This record gives sequence, C-alpha cells and structure tokens, in this order.
Amino acid sequence: RRVHGDAEGAPADPYFNDRNRVFSMRIEGAFRYDVCGDDILYGASFNVPIGFPPGFGLAVRFASTVDPGLRIDWKTDTPSFLSPLLCSMNELYGPGIDPDMPSKTRRKLFKDDEKRRKFVFRANERYVFEIYGNVFN
Repeated sequence: RRVHGDAEGAPADPYFNDRNRVFSMRIEGAFRYDVCGDDILYGASFNVPIGFPPGFGLAVRFASTVDPGLRIDWKTDTPSFLSPLLCSMNELYGPGIDPDMPSKTRRKLFKDDEKRRKFVFRANERYVFEIYGNVFN
C-alpha cells in the first residue's frame, strides 16, 4: 500500500514521481488451487447498514451501465460493491495475461462474462495485481 503524502514527515516515495496518482495498492502472490476468473472479486463489503443519499439509485444504475460486471447490493443491512478482479485492477500480470495488452483493453475484454469464466488463475503461479488512482478519501 502506498499513499502519496501518507504521513506528516514521511520520506517522499519515488513511486509517485512523474505519476498522477494519490494511492496505489499492489498484491503479489499465488493461489493454492486453480480458481475461475469470475470467482475473484474486488471491492467493498460492509457489515453495518449505510445511509445512502437521495439519488444514489441513479448513480448505481449509471455505474452498472459503465461496468456490467459490477455486483452492487446496496439495499441491505450489509451492502457491498464488488467487481470481478480481472476487469477492476489497473495492472495485472501473470500466466494467461498478455503483458503487452493495455490495461484498458484487458479490462474491456474481461467485462464479458464468458471470457471471465474461461480464464483460470493457475495454482502455484505468481500473479501481481495493482490498483491505483488520483482520488482518495
């Protein structure tokens, strides 16, 4: 995990030099067994109710149009906002992932349910996932 200007007096992180990013989260590792690409999700789940502002339903419909893989369950006591990992990470490296494929192309490719279901994260192979952005609250 990296957050630009994370703590007062913390040394500058060269990772952010010449990048328009405020945060970055990178995960590296291997799965213990083969896992279907449609079964690994990224997002947020809450174990308490959240009061959403008026008009939030419209935002949910818009988000679902932009990302058809997004799984939103917000009208419950335990809301969640989850998206398949294959189409939510900015960067993804490992077996079966074309290292020359632009992130935008990969994310669009894996918005297709069938393509996600056919992809398999192979056991004991190294994968790298990174998500970053220029907004952080």
